[in-house]
Amino acid sequence: MAGRLKKIFRSILFAIAVTLFAAVQTVDDINICLNLPVVKNLLVEYLQSAIQGTATVTEALIYTGHGIGISFNGVNIAVGEKFRLAADEVDLFFSIPNRINYGYWLKSIRLTRPSSVFRIDRRDFTKPDRIRYVPEIVVEDPDVTLYYGGHAVSLKGELTGHVAITPAGAGEIFGSGGLDIRSASVRFDNELAAVSGSIQLKRGNIAISDLAISVGKVTVTASGAGTIGSPGKFSGHVLINGLAIGSGGGGVSPFLSGVLGFFDGNASIFFTNMLLFGIPVDTVSARAEMKGGTMSLNDIRAAGAFFTGTGTMVVNPASSTRFDIAFSLQNYALESILRSLSASEPWAEGAINLQGKIWGTSGSINGDLFFSAFNGRIKRYAAVSKIFSAVNIYKIILNRNPGMKSKGFPYNSMLANVVIHDSVIVINDLYLDSNSVQMSALGTYSLRNRFIDMTIGLRPMESLDRVITALPVFGWVFKGKDHGFLVIDLKVTGNIEDFQVLPVPVRTVSRKVSDILLRTLMLPYIFFTNPEKLLPGLPDKK
Repeated sequence: MAGRLKKIFRSILFAIAVTLFAAVQTVDDINICLNLPVVKNLLVEYLQSAIQGTATVTEALIYTGHGIGISFNGVNIAVGEKFRLAADEVDLFFSIPNRINYGYWLKSIRLTRPSSVFRIDRRDFTKPDRIRYVPEIVVEDPDVTLYYGGHAVSLKGELTGHVAITPAGAGEIFGSGGLDIRSASVRFDNELAAVSGSIQLKRGNIAISDLAISVGKVTVTASGAGTIGSPGKFSGHVLINGLAIGSGGGGVSPFLSGVLGFFDGNASIFFTNMLLFGIPVDTVSARAEMKGGTMSLNDIRAAGAFFTGTGTMVVNPASSTRFDIAFSLQNYALESILRSLSASEPWAEGAINLQGKIWGTSGSINGDLFFSAFNGRIKRYAAVSKIFSAVNIYKIILNRNPGMKSKGFPYNSMLANVVIHDSVIVINDLYLDSNSVQMSALGTYSLRNRFIDMTIGLRPMESLDRVITALPVFGWVFKGKDHGFLVIDLKVTGNIEDFQVLPVPVRTVSRKVSDILLRTLMLPYIFFTNPEKLLPGLPDKK
């Protein structure tokens, strides 16, 4: 009995082997036939009919991997001026049910490592009068460039995408498909991004899952749902990590411009590890609304070790950004902020506090701020020496600060109330205290043209006889009530990079200006060392 079973088993194996050999031989024979010039030309004509374009093929083979079909190697395809494609392999799959349901044998087309170019415009999104059957299209590891709306978008990398479009009558179409991105790169105009995640499409509805786009040090991860259209709709959650605002790059990311122009909708936005003018902000949350290319950020809440803030912002790449922000910055390095604004060496350092509110647009800033800085240095030696040299007290200051040329001018405290109107900073009571001089100032500075117009009062911390001996004209000096100290007035005007400093005789200074300068210099020292005791609402410095 056992011997008979062995013989039956051997017979079955032999029959299978013969069948496989015959099948392989048959496939080989078919492949030879497929590449006969007459047959191959007929197949190429069928391919051209399927894609509604022109095509050239190096080789045609029967395909049995994921169904019955024909595989074309070394393919070049063109569909008018709209579409160009070269692919390592193009596979056509056929289906009997497809023939019964739709009247076409061709079920799907798979493109392996295609290199293609698309040129489309808004007219291509209009509904055609008559929709022909479109087979499912599968793409693996593409290198694709799309030109649309004056922009160029390219996609290259490890991914699999598929889309199926079916007619629904009356010119309507239903689309479904997906894009599973393992590791790919996207270039938007001249900006390159790394991309991963999943996008699924079903009948015009889109679902996005963990779609991550990284540009430089910034990564945007989005999940949500919406619709495809002109414009599309989106609702979901967005996480932005590593964003730096005010880092000197300037302009708006082309990615942002493209996304805002393509979608309307709303989302919850969270920022992590953000830098705001060099200041680390741990987390920022906001409600975002997108419409007509504009994004409105409402209910902004920011928190970090040094910075807190609330407010609103409206971003439109085609116009100025609008904002209304209340914030508080405590005990942060001034040089870090200055370094984020300019590539040049910071002109000052110290521990800065800044509180208040700013509003307006990026082209017209308004604000109401209180500024203070402690235990720092002003490192623009040329500017400092120009101010002190104007009234011949430079040597007196230098004697007290012998390292000023290399290390900068040291100060103990610097405070000011600042009002900003239409990008013009108005300072009414700036005060600087150091071991060698006290300074008060009032005037304006234009953010647009960098023009300064300031009146400064200097009080050298030296004996009267030494200072008066150094001054060329005694008329530049006025005394306090007790005749115990003197103040020297200066006028500073011009571009901030090359301003002029001139001494101002007392008789030419208005009573209002002189009173402000003198009153500022005579304030109790507690105001400069512990301003929180005199200014309600100012956090206590611990």
